Order: sequence, then C-alpha cells, then structure tokens
Amino acid sequence: MNISITIPCYNHERYVSGAIDSALNQTRPVDEIVIVNDGSTDGSAVIIERYAREHPALIRVVTQPNQGPAKTRSVAVESATGDYVVPLDADDYLHPEAVQTWLDYSLANPRFVVVYGSYYRVDADNAIFDEVLLHIRRDDPLEGNILATLVRQNAVTATALIRRQKILEVGGYYSEDTSHTGRGHEDYFMYLKLLLAGYEFGYVPRPLFYYRDTPNSVSKHSDAFYQNRLAVLKHIYKLDTDKMVEATDIVTWKRVAQIEDAFYTIRERDREIAELKRQVEDLRDAREQAEQFRLIRQSRAYRLLYGKLFPLIDRLRGR
Repeated sequence: MNISITIPCYNHERYVSGAIDSALNQTRPVDEIVIVNDGSTDGSAVIIERYAREHPALIRVVTQPNQGPAKTRSVAVESATGDYVVPLDADDYLHPEAVQTWLDYSLANPRFVVVYGSYYRVDADNAIFDEVLLHIRRDDPLEGNILATLVRQNAVTATALIRRQKILEVGGYYSEDTSHTGRGHEDYFMYLKLLLAGYEFGYVPRPLFYYRDTPNSVSKHSDAFYQNRLAVLKHIYKLDTDKMVEATDIVTWKRVAQIEDAFYTIRERDREIAELKRQVEDLRDAREQAEQFRLIRQSRAYRLLYGKLFPLIDRLRGR
C-alpha cells in the first residue's frame, strides 16, 4: 500500500518546515510527499524548494496561482499517486507514529475509507494546550456511517488517512456549483459526500496529530465559520435530500432527548437548591439568635442580674 502525504501551503513560512519534517520522520516511511504552493507571497516557496532538492525522490512540488483551500486540496490529491492520502495543513504536524497507527487500523478494518482520530491543539509556539479526545467529549457515534454525527458537528479533522480513489470518486473538495468551498469547510464538504455515498469511517482514540489553533485561525472567526458550515449543509441537502433529512431527524430527536434530560436535571437541581436555601435560612436564624444572646450577655442588665441579684437570692434562700 502506497501512502502520500499532501501539504497545501499558503504563506506559512514559519510552520511549513515543521509539517514537512513530521512527514519525513514517520515510523512507517511514506512513499511520497506532495506539496502544493498556492501562490504564497512570503518565504514559503524557498523553504519548500530546499526540501525538494534535499529529497528529490520523495518530495514533489506543485506551484500554482492562489486558488484557495478547496481547489488546492483537490489539486494535491489529484497530483498524488498513493493508495492512501494523508492531507496535512502546512501549519500543522504529525506524531511520528500517525501513519503507521492509522494504516494498521485501516488494514484491520477494510470497510473504513477514512481513518481519523483524536488530536492535540497547539499554540503558535507548539505548546500543547488541549488534548481533544473525541470519544470522551462526544456521545455521538464515531465509527461507521457517521452522517448524523457530522450533520450535528464536524468531528473529523482535515488530517486523516483516506483512500485516495474515494476522494476522487465523490469529486474531491471543490464544486463549481457552490461558492462555499472557496471559504473553508472544504474537508467537511468532502467527508459529507463520502458519507452520502454510503462509506464508513474508523476512529482511533489516540491523539496523533497537532492542530495549530491561534487567534488568526479560520475557526476563530465565528460568523464566517458558521456561515460557511451552513452553506456546506445547504449544498449537501441538494445532493441527497432524503438521506440528509433522515440524518437531521436523528440529530433532532437526539437533541430533544437531551433537552428533556436537561429539563429533569434542572428540576431536580431546583429542588436541591430549594432545600439548601431552607438550610441556609435555618442557619441564618440560628446565627441571629446566637448574636442576640451574645448582646444580652454583654448588657449591663444581664451583668447586674447574673452578677449580683441571682447570687443575693441564692444567699437569702440558704438562710
């Protein structure tokens, strides 16, 4: 089985060497690395060409005017020759055992056309600040035909082990019929098409890739992020309305069940809060009584009564 790692790059001179190094240092050596320079205007091209000269039998470079992420990903897959591709963004990087682990799982489960997994989130300086373990954070199915899971939220990152021919079969990451794929979510678009075609995904719970999440990441621009996602879903509905309606029904009824559970949980918590409030009131009353008693004991009348009058009465009774 031949494996290609594809790296689309646009203005990532700071990080692209890290992505390439991680591709070169896999415990299961890959068969080729295809880097598509999408019209970078910084120093990315110089770095990429240097790696290509150092590894001429392994690295191929495609240079094009800027086309955007969707077309660039598609060009990378079309230019690759492997049975499998591992798309890797130029600002991300792989764990050394990523390819070997994903490939072993794919070969053991041949029905899966995509094998993906958990991942780390890193900042601009490669410091890990989050470990995204999908099997812990989510209660949706993560294996099989997970169309309903992805309709609810995209759980699959762009970096995964994917059968190259299947990507080509569903038309890749780009479509001339919609404008959304030039603005992000192109991987989500492609995954949904694979699921509509009936293919299944496999999940590896071990984090094996490092996703760069910085203030300038696309996902940080929330308005554009959700608008693009909505545009993808609208287009996918047109491709196969029946399957998408069925998947949406699953998501809707699951959400209804979650809302009902939340309602009963809130109602039970309201009862607990009411009981705690009652206990607090009791404690407050007891505290107020104790404070009143303390003030009485400090009063002149109390000292006169208990210090002089009661002892006098006791002496008179003793006569």
